[in-house]
Amino acid sequence: MTDSFLPITAHINGRAVPRDEVLAWEATRSAKVARRLAVHNGGGSLPELNRRIMQRKLELGHDAIERMLRRDLRVSGAGGLFGAAVGALNIFLLQSLLTFFNVSTFVLQVAYGAILVAAVSVSPLQERLARSPR
Repeated sequence: MTDSFLPITAHINGRAVPRDEVLAWEATRSAKVARRLAVHNGGGSLPELNRRIMQRKLELGHDAIERMLRRDLRVSGAGGLFGAAVGALNIFLLQSLLTFFNVSTFVLQVAYGAILVAAVSVSPLQERLARSPR
């Protein structure tokens, strides 16, 4: 792998992102992964760090990496399943309640949308709380 320039343009949300920004993001992401996997870069280049990360992943294997990430996986998996069940129950109860009071389907759809927006808004907060040290 070389650091030679490739004429590739990245677009995020319709905005062209300069190559330097993409590389800066990649460097930040790689540094976080390296810390998590106990990989020391020693001041090398980004491709060298990525090579060391890949080598470390191969050394550890799937099971060891899964054990290292168990807490994160448990929170995302269980929370996702529990959240889906609570969300389905909320929608069912809302539909039953609004149907009982003969509320129009338009209002029912608006209520669904409001619940969806609330759930999407709360999700990043839950992730932040799950990752904070206890």
